[in-house]
Amino acid sequence: MPAKLPTGSKISQSDLYSLIAKNSGQAETVVATVMGAFQESVLEQASEGHDVALGIGTFKRADKGARDGTNPSNGQKIKIAPSNGVRFKVGAKFKKHLN
Repeated sequence: MPAKLPTGSKISQSDLYSLIAKNSGQAETVVATVMGAFQESVLEQASEGHDVALGIGTFKRADKGARDGTNPSNGQKIKIAPSNGVRFKVGAKFKKHLN
């Protein structure tokens, strides 16, 4: 993986794990195991309605109520069922690093 990627480029999960392994001195298999546990923990806690605060920001469950919508292919009005999503609010440390 190049030391510096072009702005706006996308980094893959495996590339990120390799970078974390390099920066932490840990084996990639260890990083993959820990990151998998991290992802599962965030998913579990957010799905239960808990905010997950990290140093770079906070994951929050976002409950979306039922609403009216429009089918983009034919313009017909439709009812959209309620659903749950997630939001990520960027923390001050992340904002500071970007600017």
